[in-house]
Amino acid sequence: LYEKDMSLRIVATELKIPKATAYDWKKKYEEGSDVFGRKEGCGRSKGRPAILNEEHQKYLVEMMDEDPSLVLDQMMDSLTSQFEDLKVFKTTHYDFIKKKCKISVKRAYFYAVERNSVKIQERKEWVQR
Repeated sequence: LYEKDMSLRIVATELKIPKATAYDWKKKYEEGSDVFGRKEGCGRSKGRPAILNEEHQKYLVEMMDEDPSLVLDQMMDSLTSQFEDLKVFKTTHYDFIKKKCKISVKRAYFYAVERNSVKIQERKEWVQR
């Protein structure tokens, strides 16, 4: 607005917002207040309350300390069996583990036992021929 010397009406059109909103934002900016912040004590919550809390986090971290090779599905099954009324989607569970518990989760790949057995030596000999 100020850098390109554009009118507020043009800026509002480019941003696809109502002109009244643009005027309100400009007024707040000039007053030095937070343009996009919420008013304190406005009565509205800042989103839906979290389903998983610190108790769940403690349980998951302890479970991972005991067995670091756990898979997400195993962790989710254990969590839902420990806390009976808990119903969580996989994405919620994954986000909680990754962001709140700060546990990195790797994808588990399961191979046949034959793959890592005697055949390795046979393959090596075949390649060296």
